[in-house]
Amino acid sequence: MNFIKRLCVFTAALYIFSTIAYAEENISYLDKQIEQLVSVNLGDLKLVDYLEREYYLLHPEQREKIKNTEILFAAREKYFDLSRSISTLDRDILLLGEPDETKKVLFDSLIARYNALSEDEKKQVLNFDVLRKFEQEILLESYDEIILELQKPFDSTNCAERAARAIEFYCNCVKSDYRSIAADVAVAATAMAAKTAMDVGDHAQAVHYLDSCLKCVTLCDGLDELSFIRQQIAAAMKKLQPQNGEIMHGFLKGYGTGTITVITGDQPVVMVIDSTDKNKSWITVFVAANEQAKILARDGNFTVKYATGEIWFGEGPLFGDDTQLYQLRNNLEIHTLNDEKNTENDHYVFDLTDEKFLAENFVVSEYDNFALDKD
Repeated sequence: MNFIKRLCVFTAALYIFSTIAYAEENISYLDKQIEQLVSVNLGDLKLVDYLEREYYLLHPEQREKIKNTEILFAAREKYFDLSRSISTLDRDILLLGEPDETKKVLFDSLIARYNALSEDEKKQVLNFDVLRKFEQEILLESYDEIILELQKPFDSTNCAERAARAIEFYCNCVKSDYRSIAADVAVAATAMAAKTAMDVGDHAQAVHYLDSCLKCVTLCDGLDELSFIRQQIAAAMKKLQPQNGEIMHGFLKGYGTGTITVITGDQPVVMVIDSTDKNKSWITVFVAANEQAKILARDGNFTVKYATGEIWFGEGPLFGDDTQLYQLRNNLEIHTLNDEKNTENDHYVFDLTDEKFLAENFVVSEYDNFALDKD
């Protein structure tokens, strides 16, 4: 009998201790859960209900052990404050009505209130589309003003500034029609700024202007639009480049009746034909893209080099970072005066569109060895 009594006492004590331990563990768990309510979101209502219920199920003495009771009591009020705030924001958004510049202050305050919400809370704003539409309409009005300013005439004194503004607008604008106008202005102003820099011999600055435009488009829109802008710049710069077949420097001394014909592909070429004879004559000729130019040759031995690229930046930078340099593998020998009559060998054709011809006759050259003018 005493054994059974002792067993009952032990069992009761064990139950009491386990109950106390569980209660202590439950109190600690509730406290940690309540800490999450320091910042209340609209999705937290069920959590608030659950924690309040668990709190009031505790014995009054156990409730006193909850450290975060103030957070729990304030959570429901915070929830309703937030709910009222979002409802008020929804209502106030409807006050915007039709887009009007006079409502810009109201719009700014509404967008500030919206941006202060968490991502989950923003999803509860029912009239966000109205807010976004108003923003877009206001931006379009300001776009109109900016476009009018960008399209005003510019000259060599302000073209660099205009190009910079057009590029900035191009980066930030979301309307494709306006972006196209900005791109046109950026290209035209950039081309003029580059020409102005080249006219004073500042080739590095010219390259900077053009590269800034290209890099801007690269970052914003990728390769497709980059190709389009490059074509526009190339078209603008084409007006600044030498004429097809123009002799840029030098002349070939001596006599002879031979000819050299240069045929280009999609990229322009500047070719230097340099005599190895004592007269030390040379000639630099520009050949436009998809064109051909015929050069009257003189008798003698010559080295032939050429540079090519997409956009001609000027004599210093040549074709900028895209410049490719090539040199004829063997010297060109022209001897017409000793011939009884001119033969096909007296007339040379450099067809730069023929890959097999290029591979057999030209090698890559070094930039340091390339000079357009030897004076």
